[in-house]
Amino acid sequence: HTSSFNPAVVQPDSLKQTSSTSLNAALDAYYLAFEDTHRASESEMRKSFQTYQPLIKSLKGVVQEVGLTALDLGCGRGEWMSYLQENGFEAQGVDSSPIMVKQCQASGLNVQLQDLLMAIHQQSDSSFDLISALHVAEHLEFSVLYRLVSEAFRILKPNGALVLETPNPENLSVGSHTFYHDHTHRNPLTPSALSFLLGYHGYERLDVLRLNTNPDSVKLSGTGPEIESMNALFFGPQDFAVVGRRQMPKHID
Repeated sequence: HTSSFNPAVVQPDSLKQTSSTSLNAALDAYYLAFEDTHRASESEMRKSFQTYQPLIKSLKGVVQEVGLTALDLGCGRGEWMSYLQENGFEAQGVDSSPIMVKQCQASGLNVQLQDLLMAIHQQSDSSFDLISALHVAEHLEFSVLYRLVSEAFRILKPNGALVLETPNPENLSVGSHTFYHDHTHRNPLTPSALSFLLGYHGYERLDVLRLNTNPDSVKLSGTGPEIESMNALFFGPQDFAVVGRRQMPKHID
């Protein structure tokens, strides 16, 4: 039997004989629309950023005469960068999406179109108080994530912090379903795995922050260990962050 399937018939006209450049631009626009639809509102994101206030205050407590510096990798639409600026940071960011970069620059943010590893490689040793990558790690090959964590340690100031935030597969609904809404996600990462990765590269004072727990209104009603376990497995924190510090050098008397 000979198939009558003709790819040219079912492909949208917009994809026929398109160049890789125009296709990349179309996919970039698609991803922006996807994020605008599925990402939390700015007010919800700003509420979740409050989790990082203890970290921000601790960094402010160390810095005395000079301002705080931050590098945001994969800055996206720039909400986190804006929040950092409001909290006294001189923030710069990089992203690989031309549309995202233009949107950030139009808002007055210091953002460059650049590969994140190249951006880190170009920085001087001990130049940032904070390096962040929020919802970036799950998009990367492990070899790239490994180099990111290693190189970030080099460019952090003593007592500086690296923050990696990612979807939380401890929540089974996230790990088995919602994680895969985004076609650019590779695989879920666990708190234990990311904590080990940072510790392996010399980060200390490791902390795991669990974020964005579902509201009580969607949880199972009732009491008892079985209900609590089910609610934790299916309605627990949807994201988590691992925070690691580059310790101050030890003084020898």
